[in-house]
Amino acid sequence: MYPLFIGGSVSLLTQRVINAEVEGVKISLPHPAVFAFHKLIVAQIRKNKDKKAEDKEQAVRILRALIDKGELATTKKFLNCMFLKWQAKALASLKEMGELELLGVLK
Repeated sequence: MYPLFIGGSVSLLTQRVINAEVEGVKISLPHPAVFAFHKLIVAQIRKNKDKKAEDKEQAVRILRALIDKGELATTKKFLNCMFLKWQAKALASLKEMGELELLGVLK
């Protein structure tokens, strides 16, 4: 696995993708773990409190679903491949939400 390092958090979304076909159209989507961490990072810089809360809630739902499906190791790898600054922002969002259990399994 290569480090996630290009540009800002938006480029994070393009570095780890999954490919799918929807109604005959092939698309590339960010891996759900990467998308969740992006949401947590963006939440740290949002001014709008409602959008900030929505980003965090969506990220937690995605992370919990991944863990429930046995994807903890992959999720942790994506987190550990990010810049330390991004990791800190993502984990800070979880801490702000009181998601201590989730923090514990991701560290």
